[in-house]
Formats: sequence, C-alpha cells, structure tokens
Amino acid sequence: MKKPGRRRFKRPVAVTLAGSIALAVAAFHIYHGLNQLLSWDVFARGYLFYSADLAMELILRAWKNFIELGLSLLALVILLGFFRLRRWSWVFLVLWVTINIVVDLMTYFYSNANFLSMIVNVTVAFSVLQDDVQAIFGIRKPEENNESAF
Repeated sequence: MKKPGRRRFKRPVAVTLAGSIALAVAAFHIYHGLNQLLSWDVFARGYLFYSADLAMELILRAWKNFIELGLSLLALVILLGFFRLRRWSWVFLVLWVTINIVVDLMTYFYSNANFLSMIVNVTVAFSVLQDDVQAIFGIRKPEENNESAF
C-alpha cells in the first residue's frame, strides 16, 4: 500500500551513473587505506616500544590512512542516502565533488595532476547537476513543460 503523501520517482540513469562511480571510488579508497595500514608490519619493524622516533613516524603516517578510511566510510553513508534519493545526500555529494574538483585543480597547477580523478569528478558533477536529477531530489521543482526559461 502506498503512502498518500509520498510520490515515487523512477531513478534516472544519471543518478545510477554518479552513484556507481562514487561507490567505486569509495571502495578503492577503503582498499587503499586498509592496504596501507596492513602493509606496515608494525611488530616486525619495531615501531612499538622501540624508539620514540619510530613511534612518531607511525603516528604521522597512520593519521592519513585513518582519515582516508573515515572519509570513505562517510562516503558510503552518503551514497546509501543518494541511492535512496534523499535530499541531504545530494547536497553532500555535490559538496564532496566540489571539494574534489578544487583539490584536482590545485594539484594540476602546483603538483602532478591526476587526470583520471578530474574526469571522474567532472562526470559525477555533470550527472548530479542535471535538471531531472535535481527535481527528483527536491532541489528544483519539476517543470510542467520542457521549454527553456529564456
């Protein structure tokens, strides 16, 4: 039985495309973060209780991986809401992609550019900023006609 006040929308291809790409990126970052943490072999290298310098090196290296894992898990929560067509998830995904595009542009001008990351982020941005996607998430009101506003 349908709830009377809730309309069901068909998920557009752009939502599936953007969500799938973002899911693949989040899964890669989880794999990368775990791989980096597990590859240290902490006990064999003598990090623990051996020297303060080595312990400090472990802490300085580990915080990057813990941040990567935490942000990747947060991305999975956002994607769960995105696939369930929640408005808050659209806002967070657009914010996430915007930050990633700014970081990509900074690395393009000041460091080695990652062109694959640029392509992925721009593809996700164009997918989620389409009119029908915005209408489904309640960001923009669906128009009755398809005429341009100009």
